[in-house]
Amino acid sequence: MCLARVYREAGGKPELRNLLLCDVIRIEFQDNGLLITDLVGESRFVGAGVRSVDFMEGSVLLNAVEGSMRPRPDAHPTRKAAIPEGLE
Repeated sequence: MCLARVYREAGGKPELRNLLLCDVIRIEFQDNGLLITDLVGESRFVGAGVRSVDFMEGSVLLNAVEGSMRPRPDAHPTRKAAIPEGLE
């Protein structure tokens, strides 16, 4: 199974990071940020950009951009995302 953890840099320093989400299966780029979806289908919007991706560590580091992390407006908390083949 290949899932990622998403972190946000703290204090403008990549070496200082805060965990935002675990078990991330999808990150969609949008005009003003990222839409991040986890294994259970919950989506969160983050007003940030990607600083780095480490495939060996399974981590994504986001830029420290002002903005809140909020649920996707059309997402229902009990909605299940389609799990890609091989991740079942």
